[in-house]
Parts: sequence; structure tokens; C-alpha cells
Amino acid sequence: MSSRILVAIVAGVTLVALGLQFSVTLARDGEFGLLVTIGDFLSFFTILSNIVVLLVSAATAIDRPKFLARPSAQAAAALYIFVVILVYHSILRSQWDPQGVVLIATTLLHYVVPILYLFWWVAFADKTHLTASMPVKWIAFPVAYFAVSLVRGAITGWYPYSFLDVTEIGYVIALRNSAMIAMLFLLAGYGLVYLGRWGTRNSRA
Repeated sequence: MSSRILVAIVAGVTLVALGLQFSVTLARDGEFGLLVTIGDFLSFFTILSNIVVLLVSAATAIDRPKFLARPSAQAAAALYIFVVILVYHSILRSQWDPQGVVLIATTLLHYVVPILYLFWWVAFADKTHLTASMPVKWIAFPVAYFAVSLVRGAITGWYPYSFLDVTEIGYVIALRNSAMIAMLFLLAGYGLVYLGRWGTRNSRA
């Protein structure tokens, strides 16, 4: 299977997963209006990361827009979706028991899409142009997400994740958790950069 076909499949699966999850959110929150539904849908980092994967995968498959098909964008998407599967599997999975359509959507968003995209990235993505300065830029997105989630939570009293829930754990622990996960993003980002460099050296050898 070629790189372009596989990344197109990733885009298709991601689109289905996001559509399924949006239908679940709409069924739950539809009575409050479309804007509330969209707001709740976009409140989760998992959803935002899958949207990034969808945009980057689609752009890579058709080679436009160019800025989304660049190695830096592809690696950033790999970083975000890697942390999604890691945090969900190690922290969040045990906190609830999804059933039916919710289970299908959850499995697609947290496991199937991350595994497919990461496999494509490791096997096919151009990693020769990744630099040590990129991980610092990549973490701007999750840091901004944490900040917005905390501000929104202070206004609404609702937080998307238990490790951010100030009403349950307080600001000190919520900020500590945010800092720890931001550090995870940074370390994983450097791991992707050096994985790319290691693979490039081996291919040249």
C-alpha cells in the first residue's frame, strides 16, 4: 500500500469517527441548541487532535494546502494524537464505561485513528526536516487548550477532563497536572524529532 493511499484511508476513518462522535454529542446536547453542541464537541483535546489529523492527512493525500502537508505539521499531528492515546489509555479509560455507539466512537478516536496515523507517520512521513526547535512550537497548542479550558471552567463550572476539574481537585493540582502533561508533550515531541533523525541516519547508512 502506498503512502498516499494509506494517509487517505486515515483521513476517511478520522472523518467517520468525528462524525459519529458529533452525532452522539448532538443527541445528548441537541436540546440546548447547535452552538452549545458544537462548543461541547470542541471542548475535548481528543476531538481537536483528531481534527488536526484529519486536516493534515487530507492535505497530505492531495498535496494541498501545502502548509498542512509539511513535515512539521505531520509531526505535530503525530505528537498530539500520540498523547491522546497515551493519556486516555493510562488515565481516562478506567474512569468510565462507554457502551454501544459511544464505545465505537471512543475506540475510533482514541485507538484506531492514533494507531493508523502513527503507523503512517513512522513508515512514510518525511522526517528529514524536523529540528530541535519544533517541539517548543508544537506545545503552544496544548498549552493554549489547557488555558482556555481552565478559563471556561471558571465561568461555567464544567471541565472536560478529571485532571483539570478545579471543582474537585483545586487550582494547584489542576495547574500541576497541566504542567506535567505539557512536559509530556515536550518530551514526546523531542522523541519524535530524534526518532526521525535516527531513522534518517539508518536509511542513509
